[in-house]
Amino acid sequence: MPAVFSRENLRAGLREPGPALGVLFALLRGRWYRFKYRLRGVRLTVGRNFRCHGRLVIAGRGTVVIGDDVVFRTNLRHVYLGSGSAGYRITIGDKVWLHGTAISCRERVEIGAGCLVGRVEIIDHEFHDPRDDAHRPQIRSRPVLLGPGAWIGNDALILKGVEIGEHAVVGARTVVRRSLPARVLAIGNPARVVKNL
Repeated sequence: MPAVFSRENLRAGLREPGPALGVLFALLRGRWYRFKYRLRGVRLTVGRNFRCHGRLVIAGRGTVVIGDDVVFRTNLRHVYLGSGSAGYRITIGDKVWLHGTAISCRERVEIGAGCLVGRVEIIDHEFHDPRDDAHRPQIRSRPVLLGPGAWIGNDALILKGVEIGEHAVVGARTVVRRSLPARVLAIGNPARVVKNL
């Protein structure tokens, strides 16, 4: 029996049905989105107990892998995954929570297990080269990797080629242009390490 439907959770659901119904509808919505985007040609793999509280948008025809016990929540905006590119790959590890997160991917974005990500934009490419006067579409991209257990605060921006170490914390409204080591607190624009955790 999946962990969501454990005996303790079922008893709690009988005592207070409101939250239990919310979880049930989120599980059903997760199954609906899996069916919907597979029909649209997205190579989508979804693990056990995927819960989607709100709206999910997957653009393009790349590959999206969602692990076990992942929760997508939306408050002010939906969760957006994808890009106009066909060859992208987004991997979301087990027990990840995304809250209104937008991932624009042309190559590869990996979110490690246990990450908590707020209303954040993750971009693994540049939309165009500002030095290119002819405005030819020479889009460069480099993978973005979030280590296991990383926490990313609301309105942060993570740019191409960034690796964030495990259990690192990125403060709200931080712009991350360079990689961060494990177990640090980083804030500011550009991000700077202010504390070791």
